Amino acid sequence: MKKIARLVVNHKLVTVIIFAVLTVIAVVCIPFVNINYNDTSYLPKDSSLKVGLQSMYSDFGEGGNATMMVSRV
Repeated sequence: MKKIARLVVNHKLVTVIIFAVLTVIAVVCIPFVNINYNDTSYLPKDSSLKVGLQSMYSDFGEGGNATMMVSRV
């Protein structure tokens, strides 16, 4: 760890240039990132969770996501 810290401190300009180049590459790649909000797409079709969720969606519709914390359950 000290070797890495010493390398970064001794070569500040190289470190900044490397991070700048990596940042530009990351920004250029942003349009190519796809986000999948449907976690059930990774489940098998016959999964009980997926079947239950499909039943719930047919009864109530597919609304937004919510996070809930319940204590003493």
